[in-house]
Amino acid sequence: MSILTVDQLAKSYGGRMIFHAVCFRVEEKDRLGFVGANGAGKTTLFRLLTGKEEPDEGRVIWASGARVGTMEQHVPESTDVTAADWMLAAFAPLLELEKDMATVQRILEIGGHTADLLQRQQNLREQYERAGGLTFRSRADAALTGLGFTPKQKQLPLASLSGGQRSKIGLARLLVSGADCLLLDEPTNHLDLQAIVWLEDYLRQYDGALIVVSHDRYFLDRVTTGTMELEHGALQTFGGSYTPYMSFKKQQRAAAQAHYDQQMKEIRRLEGVVEEMHRWGREKAVKRADSKQKVIDKLTENLEKPPAELRTIRFSFPVRHPGPTEVLTARDLAVSFGQTPLYAGLNLALRKGERVFLAGPNGCGKTTLLRHLLGKIPGAGTVLLGPGVSVGYYDQTQQQLHPAKTVLDEVWDDYPAMTQTALRNALAAFLFTGDDVNKTVAACSGGERARIAFLKTMLQGCNLLLLDEPTNHLDIGSREALEDALAGYEGTLLMVSHDRYFINKLATRVLLFTPDGPQPVARGDEGYDLTLPQTAPAVKKAGPGSGGRDYQLRKQRESTLRKLQTAVARAEAQIEQLEQEADRLLEQMNDPAVQSDYEQLLAVSTAREANQQALEAATARWEQYADELERLQNE
Repeated sequence: MSILTVDQLAKSYGGRMIFHAVCFRVEEKDRLGFVGANGAGKTTLFRLLTGKEEPDEGRVIWASGARVGTMEQHVPESTDVTAADWMLAAFAPLLELEKDMATVQRILEIGGHTADLLQRQQNLREQYERAGGLTFRSRADAALTGLGFTPKQKQLPLASLSGGQRSKIGLARLLVSGADCLLLDEPTNHLDLQAIVWLEDYLRQYDGALIVVSHDRYFLDRVTTGTMELEHGALQTFGGSYTPYMSFKKQQRAAAQAHYDQQMKEIRRLEGVVEEMHRWGREKAVKRADSKQKVIDKLTENLEKPPAELRTIRFSFPVRHPGPTEVLTARDLAVSFGQTPLYAGLNLALRKGERVFLAGPNGCGKTTLLRHLLGKIPGAGTVLLGPGVSVGYYDQTQQQLHPAKTVLDEVWDDYPAMTQTALRNALAAFLFTGDDVNKTVAACSGGERARIAFLKTMLQGCNLLLLDEPTNHLDIGSREALEDALAGYEGTLLMVSHDRYFINKLATRVLLFTPDGPQPVARGDEGYDLTLPQTAPAVKKAGPGSGGRDYQLRKQRESTLRKLQTAVARAEAQIEQLEQEADRLLEQMNDPAVQSDYEQLLAVSTAREANQQALEAATARWEQYADELERLQNE
């Protein structure tokens, strides 16, 4: 049964078409990922679905009685109501039933036993149990716990919580609201990895429909079973999650472009024939030319050029000086807030070319560590940079930007030697063109401010980059551009991120913050498991009774070595298999029978491209496993 039907929806602002002819249906248990570049119209479409705006054309039809939950619910900023009590307020009907049941019980206790009163008590209890009265308190508490609230934080008044914490409470209350369809707009914002994993598991078991806007590709793959994308004002739907959809889209785009190129080639050939026949000037030739022209007109009439791919940022992080092999060494780092230690005895070493990620829950010290290494906050320990190391820092809060400056001046003031032409070209690569460069930083969106900060970081030419949550505020296309740029970066990277897709694509090493300090994470076949420590706690100074601990550490190290050796062997076998497949596909492409069949040739070409991508990925995995194995064996 359809819970939502969208028919021929269209919306424009100030003469600019946002989207048109949007049609889709949502069944009762559908889980749809909604993707598209920033500014494509995803939020606008959500507002039309909830009735907050009216469409220019078309209809939004919800099933009768459908309860729709959105993340736009307001969480009070100034109130003494605790987080736990505000959560329970979502169950107002059940709380009223509890009051009614208590009233009846008091009357019964003072001797008011009547048949009607006893029946009333029974009816109330049945109604209460059917509505989930026996479990609503535990469900509310579990939602807060899953999203990272400690018992102490649950009892804090809303007025004392941060904006991010209030957003999480709004999400928690929405999840337990009993809605038939959830409309979630970037639900993983403000969540650390543990909370994101909990949310994924919750939504996978959710018994209603779901439409979620997200740039978190890993989250989309785990939660959704269908995909919608807004691009060039049109909506495309696909019966699968994000990664299969992108593979389908790439093949679809390649096939459309190949068809267009083939048709254009045929049109040009026929146009040459027509021109030649007209030069002959003979009556029969002219008639044949007219006949060919009709064929051209028919081909042209139905021929549509495939839409251009959306513009994305052209990231590039050039390195002015290659720098030394030993890039950074930090020993015995410690930071405390008041009497509470955030971390202590922390050691870190970075070598040239490494891409090291710091992962872990919010508040564990990842950003603090970056700022400690930069000398921006006081702390104990020593930080040594290798000779010739230059450091660039991307701050996710963009505190280094000046709100009153224009986009142009924000960059130019830091790089006054650049000509205006060179600067405008650099800004254009980050999608600031025309009058965009003259608006103030304060008027920019979060994504635009992130692009400004990235451009300033890029222009430094540093050989060591410290990046704090670099994918925040970026849409999927910009994230992929950033990944490509960092994969080709010749310097060293130390990054904080919760983006598992980003981490799995780039990391050569991952350190997971635990109560015992940052611990290395071994990479498995499906990437890094960042939810639990993968190795033993950090080695502490030996003392009485430490022999058992040393033995346990040695056993765990041997286990890690065996796992890495197995992973290297498995990767080598996969590479060999993919290379054999590559040879077979190449033979097929050289087969004259295949070359004469366009559709077959396109299929083989597509398969060979997928094979090459898989081979590159397998080789990268082998290199990571082999490097980690060599490092561990040399320790």
